[in-house]
Amino acid sequence: MDNLEKYREAVLDHFENPKNSGLLDNYDFYGKGENKSCNDTVEITLKFVNRVVEDVGVKSDGCVISRSFSSFFSEAVKGLSRKELKELDEKGFFELIGFKPRESRLKCALTCFYAVENI
Repeated sequence: MDNLEKYREAVLDHFENPKNSGLLDNYDFYGKGENKSCNDTVEITLKFVNRVVEDVGVKSDGCVISRSFSSFFSEAVKGLSRKELKELDEKGFFELIGFKPRESRLKCALTCFYAVENI
């Protein structure tokens, strides 16, 4: 299986079986990201214990890429400190996820990042 095939399989899996779906009732941070070009909206709640992300809740409404990357991100941020999240930039976001979509889908993938960029 080549990298493109692995990417497609992972995107489809996270779209059909999103991780950490639903917002947390008890959270320390709430953020909302929007991608107006595609009408994507992502809401994220984070629960911190000792300044480290312990739990994540995601409500994602949008295209396959936006919803899949929200799911990837919700898994990847667990265990990160608030400081690490605050210092995360777009390049670091894709490094954290492990791959990057094609150029035309970058804004879709970054919608969840926009939800936490003001943490």
